[in-house]
Amino acid sequence: MIPPSAQTLIASYVLAVRLIKVATLSSLAIGLAGLPAVAIGQPIPCFDPTISKSKTDSYKSLAKAFLNRNTTGPASSLKV
Repeated sequence: MIPPSAQTLIASYVLAVRLIKVATLSSLAIGLAGLPAVAIGQPIPCFDPTISKSKTDSYKSLAKAFLNRNTTGPASSLKV
C-alpha cells in the first residue's frame, strides 16, 4: 500500500502533467491563430473583431499569394 504522503505527491504530479498538456495545447492554438497575422499581415477572418466581406476576400487573396509564392525569390512580392 502506498502511504498517504506518496499518494498526494503522485496526485500532484499527475495534475501538474495534465495542466502542462492543457497549457501547451492552448499555446499551440494561440500560436496557430496568430501565424497568418505574422505571415501575411492579416489575421484569420474568424479571429478579427471587425470582420467584413472585403477583409475576408483580402485574406483569401493574401493567403493564396502566400501559398503560391516563389520560394526561391524574395518574399517582398507578397505586399499588396
